[in-house]
Amino acid sequence: KKDLAASLEKGVGMCLFNMPEVKVLYGGQKCGNGYVEEGEQCDCGDLEVRQT
Repeated sequence: KKDLAASLEKGVGMCLFNMPEVKVLYGGQKCGNGYVEEGEQCDCGDLEVRQT
């Protein structure tokens, strides 16, 4: 616990607080990526993911 607290105090965990813009996905919008994006009613993911 002490090591974690010390690391966070030094700023090591800043990426945990850097929330990404939810409307901007890495790689851009894509049908089948599992995220319902603007203009989509649903997005079940690609065929391979649904069959596993």
